Amino acid sequence: MKNITFAVAVVAVMALAADTTAQGAGGGLSARERAYARKAAKFGGMIQRPNAHPGKFAFVNAQGRVAASNLTETVGFLKKMLHANIVLEDGKAVTAATAGSARKDAKADAAVFLVEDKAMPDMMLVSPEGRWAIVNVAALAADGAASQYAVARLNKEMVRAFAYLAGGCGSEFAGNLMDHITRPDQLDAYSEARPPMDVLAKVSRRLPQLGITPQRMATYQQACKEGWAPAPTNDVQRTIWNEVHQLPSKPLKIEFDPAKGK
Repeated sequence: MKNITFAVAVVAVMALAADTTAQGAGGGLSARERAYARKAAKFGGMIQRPNAHPGKFAFVNAQGRVAASNLTETVGFLKKMLHANIVLEDGKAVTAATAGSARKDAKADAAVFLVEDKAMPDMMLVSPEGRWAIVNVAALAADGAASQYAVARLNKEMVRAFAYLAGGCGSEFAGNLMDHITRPDQLDAYSEARPPMDVLAKVSRRLPQLGITPQRMATYQQACKEGWAPAPTNDVQRTIWNEVHQLPSKPLKIEFDPAKGK
C-alpha cells in the first residue's frame, strides 16, 4: 500500500511539474501550483532529461466515425501525466489475426487500434502477450445511442484499453472507468475519460517493462548535481551552475604520515 501511495504521489508531482513548466508561475494556476512554480524557478526551473530509449505507445486510428481531433485531448492527457512517448497516428483496420504484425509495422512497443468493425461484437479485445488491444467503435454504438455518445465512449474505452494493456487493470477505488463494464451504455455513467491516480501509478511502473521509458523531470539544480544539466540559459541557472561546479573554498588536504606509512 505504501508503494502505491508513493507512486501515486510521484505521478501527481510529475503532472504538476508539467503544468507549471508549460504555464509558468503566472495566472491560471492555484495558490499551491503557483508556490510550486516559484520554488521550481528558484532552482532554475524544471527541465527534462534526454532519453535515448523512449519507446513508443501508439493509438492507431483506423475508424472514421469519430474525428481524430476528438481523440487528441485524451492521448495528450496520458502523455502529460506519464511523461511517455504516447502518440495518436493514422493506420489501417486490423483484426485479432493481424494486430500483432500491424503493431510491429507501426514500430510501436505497444498499440491500441481503433476500428469500426460491425462484424466484431466486442467493444474491446486485449492481448497482453501480443502487446496490442483493439477498440471497436461500432460495438460502442451498437445500442443505437445518439451519435454524440460515440465520441465520449470511444475516448473512455481508449483509456480502459490503454490501462489493461499497460498493467493498470484495476483500481482500489470504486466508481471509475476501471470498473467492470460489459455494455456500452455503462460508459455513460462516467463524466470523463480519465483513469484514477492509482491506475496511472501502476502504468508508470509497467511502461518500462514494455520498453517505453518515461521522461524524467527535475530542477536545474538537481540536474547539475547529477551531471546531466545542459549549459545555463539565464542568470538563475548560471548562478546554480557556478555554485555546483565551483571548487571548494577550503579543499581537503591529505598529507603523508611517515610514521603510519600512509
